[in-house]
This record gives sequence, C-alpha cells and structure tokens, in this order.
Amino acid sequence: MFVLNKPEYFPMESKPESKVPVIFRKIKNDQLHVVLENNDAKKKETKAVFLIREDDHFLGFMKVSYYSQEQDMVKNLRFGLTHDGWKMVPKPPKEPALTDTLEVKAKYMHDKAKFDKEIQSFADTAKTLFDQKAAPEQIKMLSHYLKEEEHFDLRGLIRPHHTQASKEKHFSDYVGDAFITTMTPKYQ
Repeated sequence: MFVLNKPEYFPMESKPESKVPVIFRKIKNDQLHVVLENNDAKKKETKAVFLIREDDHFLGFMKVSYYSQEQDMVKNLRFGLTHDGWKMVPKPPKEPALTDTLEVKAKYMHDKAKFDKEIQSFADTAKTLFDQKAAPEQIKMLSHYLKEEEHFDLRGLIRPHHTQASKEKHFSDYVGDAFITTMTPKYQ
C-alpha cells in the first residue's frame, strides 16, 4: 500500500523513457485534491498543473482535472471519444429557477429531453469507439485541444505513479512525452 500525501508518488517532471500511462485510474475527490496540492496547483496559475483520469461513470470518457484560482476550486472537463478524436462531452441545459415562468420551464423540459438523447448517443459512440480503437494518436488531438482551446500549459501534466496509473488496456500505450513535446516549445 502507498501513502497518497507523499510527493514522490506524483512526480511532475517528464520522463520520456517511462512506460507508465499518462492517464490516472479512477480516483476519489479527496485523492484528486491531494495529487493537485502535492504538485502546487493552488500556488500556480489556473491550468498550469493538471491531470488526466478515467471517468467515474462511462467507458470511453475521461476527465481533465485542474485547480481554478479564480473560483478557488478543482474543476473538471469531460471528454469522450468521437469519430474525430477526443471531444468535450455535451453539457446539460441549465435548470430553471423556481420563480421562472411556465414557458421557461417547458423550454427546459424540451431542451433536457433533447440533451438526454444527445448524451446517450454520445456515450454509446464513445464506448463503441473506445472498445474498437482508442489509439495513442488520439491523445495528440486531446493535447492540442487542451493547449489551443482551453489554454493549458502541457508541461504541467501530472504523471501518475505506476500504482495510480490507469489499468485500462486501451490506455496502456498512452505513454511518453511525444504528444506533449511536439507541440510545446522547449526551454532555452
């Protein structure tokens, strides 16, 4: 058994020779907070430190977790595997307030029913594709999206200790630095 609060279990420095997947297994929220804190996420800019982990509920989904300085909390982005690589999971419509009109509530019910169908289709596609072809090349698309669209510092990816790494067979090749260093300028 390992101790979660020991920093050496969650090294942030890159090790190209590592054969440990860069994806964490499913971890509980308290463990997630410890990993982020051990890597100084609260002391650094938002999205400067993050980790990628298996989703708790759906095969074919994963989460990118980071600490938001602005909101003083851990945030998660969920991604699912699509025909075009890893894409952001659709978000449900915002629930109406109790004081909203019946018209607003009816629109919400319609939007929620539409969302439920959309998310089920998205989840089914993600699971099917994940079972068929969760290739390491697809993580390159995710890393590119995280850098270009979400403004993550890819050098801040926290790599799991082998005891924390995903055991999912499809993630076994998600190793090394190739997908990060090819898109990140090197320090001079």
